[in-house]
Amino acid sequence: MPADETRPSGDEDAATGPTVGNPPLVFETIEAGMARFAKLNNPPRVAHDRERMLHALIKTEAGYMLKRDPDNVITTARALTARGVKTARGGVWTPVRVADILRR
Repeated sequence: MPADETRPSGDEDAATGPTVGNPPLVFETIEAGMARFAKLNNPPRVAHDRERMLHALIKTEAGYMLKRDPDNVITTARALTARGVKTARGGVWTPVRVADILRR
């Protein structure tokens, strides 16, 4: 039996396949978006903070669409790498490293 069938998924709504090219998440209301994330086993901060959720959404005709990079960490990491800026240890910037710096 493959290993992925023997382990519990953790979150019932967690992505199990490719996440590239999927349509964006759209919610009728901000509260609906918060409720969607609140039911996860390890909910992100937007599930409990309306201001964060508002920052992570874009108002569209269909409702509120989740931004792909609400904190701009992916964009920032790409920009720093493209400019040749190295990390303190001489490495390449990743979204995780940028998020760590922003949390300080």
